[in-house]
Amino acid sequence: MRFRLVLIVVAVYLAVTLLSVVTISYQARTDVVREVESALSQTALMLEQLPPAQARIEKLRELAPRHVEIRPEGAMPLPQDVTHNTPLWFSHLIRLNAKPVPERIIQTAEGGLIRLIPDPRDEIDEVWDSIVQLAAIFAIACVLTLLLLNLALKHAKSQLRSLIRSLESEESPDFSLKLARYDEPEVKRLASHLTRIGSELEAEQADNQRLTDALMQLQEEERSALARELHDNLGQYITGVQATAALIEVCCSDPQKTLEAAQRIQRDCSEIHAGFRQLINSLHPVVLTELGLSEALRSLVQRWQESTSIICKLAVDDELPSLSIDSATHIYRLTQEALTNCARHSGANRVSVRLNASRKRLSLAIVDNGSGLAPGTRFGIGLRSIHQRARALGGTVSLESTLDKGLSLVIDLPCDGLLQNQLKSQLQSQRQENLSA
Repeated sequence: MRFRLVLIVVAVYLAVTLLSVVTISYQARTDVVREVESALSQTALMLEQLPPAQARIEKLRELAPRHVEIRPEGAMPLPQDVTHNTPLWFSHLIRLNAKPVPERIIQTAEGGLIRLIPDPRDEIDEVWDSIVQLAAIFAIACVLTLLLLNLALKHAKSQLRSLIRSLESEESPDFSLKLARYDEPEVKRLASHLTRIGSELEAEQADNQRLTDALMQLQEEERSALARELHDNLGQYITGVQATAALIEVCCSDPQKTLEAAQRIQRDCSEIHAGFRQLINSLHPVVLTELGLSEALRSLVQRWQESTSIICKLAVDDELPSLSIDSATHIYRLTQEALTNCARHSGANRVSVRLNASRKRLSLAIVDNGSGLAPGTRFGIGLRSIHQRARALGGTVSLESTLDKGLSLVIDLPCDGLLQNQLKSQLQSQRQENLSA
């Protein structure tokens, strides 16, 4: 990364230097011509104003202004004392396509001729010196920039190394971070974000642990309830059937007692069947498989309304998409969990449940007039379960709550995902049929 930054800085300075050189060189063509023409005009004006004395002309020739050589007719060129350091290629570049400045010939009062020969070398030398000085300034600025950039990168890297060492030294089982203070604003913000993320993860970990404990407790309660149901209810009837069967063996010679025993076995078997049906319905809603989602929701709302004495209105679109059993069960459980959560925590006396369907979306809304959620309230196991089920179907959950004015829970599900689940169920059914065949 450092080498790339050095290349970028050097390339920028080179580009700026080249652009400046090209601009100065282009402008110098016009400036050189203008300076030489001005010098020629001033020299011609001075010669016209001097008295016609050869000695004065020779003196003026020696003290001639820059950019002009004064050469009387028949005289030899003056020796050049000045050393020109401008490269020949640069002189040709400046003179290339430049406007040529012609010589001027002035006739003296004595009848002689004086040639004014333009000499732009001094002006070109000035342009070259300016370019060299500008390049030197840019080079010094580039070196200083690279030095400052190197110092800044070293300082930033030292801050990042310190941050990495702090992160690597954190070996606590939780996500709490104790990072040092940093001078660099970016590193400081990064450390602040990491600390905040660590705090959020720590809180999330605590919530997950609490929910895990609650789920384990709920699982044990369900197992205990199932064991009690099997032992106290169904087990009792089975024991009664066994006792009645033993009685038939003893009283087989008495038709009346045998008939009464058979009738008792029939009653006990009916109770066993009803108990099993109730147990199966608590584990899986049989009405959902037999009558569909709409009727299953109506049955659920009716039973919930009778058990809680809370008024509940259900509205279901007439044309729901053809859902798989798994998807319909998820929607049924979402409604059941939302109603259970409402009965336990909301304190509402009116609840509305609405299931709407469109071509692409399916929306389940449960609205109550209870106490709502206080700001900063953490989700319990009920809302967590709703979120997890919705995510399993590729949907989202949105909550709108006003304290003491109720809660609106809207679950938005994509129909495409539900239809894919249906296709998956069909494929699994076909596979099972092929295996059984």
